[in-house]
Amino acid sequence: MEERVEKKMNRPSAKVVCDGRDLFVVFNGVRIAKRGKPKTPQARQWVSLEPGFKVYEGKGNQLVIEQLNGVALH
Repeated sequence: MEERVEKKMNRPSAKVVCDGRDLFVVFNGVRIAKRGKPKTPQARQWVSLEPGFKVYEGKGNQLVIEQLNGVALH
């Protein structure tokens, strides 16, 4: 009888959270980006809060997170 062992993969966790005033992208428990405020040059863009991360909206408004090495983590 063959026994199957399933390994749980440690996938990165990303979500968008609101603190009542601002929207943030939280990646593995760390706020890595903040949504730009209206009527500023950063409006409708994700502003990086952590070095080495880039956050933007891809096709179909899909949230894309890239690390400095260019690997998409969405």
